[in-house]
Amino acid sequence: MVVACHSVDETHILAEKLAAHISPGSVVALIGDLGTGKTTFTQGFAKALGISERVGSPTFKLVSEYDGVGYKLYHIDAYRLEGPDDFLNIGGEEYLVSDHGVTLIEWADIIGELLPEDTVRIRFSRIQDHPESRVTSKTLLALETSSTVCGVSIAHGEDILSLAEEPVHRKHAEILPKFIESALQQGQKSFEELDAIAVSIGPGSFTGLRIGLGFAKGMAYAHGLPIIPVPTLLSLAFGLQDDKPSRGIAHSHSRKVFYQEFEWQNTVPRVKDVAVVGEIDLFIKQLKRGFQWNCDSLLGDQSTLKKAEPSAAFVGRLASIYFDEWAREKPYDLVPDYIAPFEIKNRA
Repeated sequence: MVVACHSVDETHILAEKLAAHISPGSVVALIGDLGTGKTTFTQGFAKALGISERVGSPTFKLVSEYDGVGYKLYHIDAYRLEGPDDFLNIGGEEYLVSDHGVTLIEWADIIGELLPEDTVRIRFSRIQDHPESRVTSKTLLALETSSTVCGVSIAHGEDILSLAEEPVHRKHAEILPKFIESALQQGQKSFEELDAIAVSIGPGSFTGLRIGLGFAKGMAYAHGLPIIPVPTLLSLAFGLQDDKPSRGIAHSHSRKVFYQEFEWQNTVPRVKDVAVVGEIDLFIKQLKRGFQWNCDSLLGDQSTLKKAEPSAAFVGRLASIYFDEWAREKPYDLVPDYIAPFEIKNRA
């Protein structure tokens, strides 16, 4: 059976209907590319179980457990696993035989040979006429302060309604309020019409990141909005989506750079691993099909790396794509991804 869902709401409704026919002890395998609705489906399924917590992607901790009415929901994301052995090594088999809950597994094909015979398998794919069907229709205010650029955009889905942005030098705190006001006016939006605040979360400038998140939290708390933290290097990669770079660097200080790798599904990038910092010489040989930002003085005139540019437009568009996975309803403990590159040495 093939079911076409044209919105988040339709995907939630489909999941709720299926949940009514699933009993404890069941395993549901969710199979499909990035951005095809697996996490959105899980959110609808969780709602049907009476789970009020926000359900996002558990990519970085593999398993999330939620208490539903009557039984638990085990939400597993196998995206980062190399194969079945990795799943067994972390004790994953217990979630395949549990009588106390339902197990939903995203990227279940990675551990396909371990799945029980009676597993419910659901395959997700984009509707060909709607290649960007993942993108939320919500209105976001996005901030870029992680670099020497200070920017604010108003995003509605893939559309950028307004953009106030320019290079600055240590004046983010002074300029940002003016740009927020300008972006709202140009986009003909008020705070009451916003659904979330997106912010470039790092790595990047220590002061810039602190200022950006500080403003984001102030607006979020004042207006009861969630915050969407957007990885800075991922937003730089997204700005080069025609080239689909698989890795990139951004200048930190001296000869140190931030480095991160990415994977692409169509025009949507995803972080492959956490960002790291080190001497640029450590990463030069790995930068084929990569990009750089603000590293011209380190690379010289002969560099063939694509040049990336920070922009609040890219932050806003990525936040729209990953809204369901990244939105933080209670961002009290959210901190910038500083990745402090400094070494403290004691003087003799």
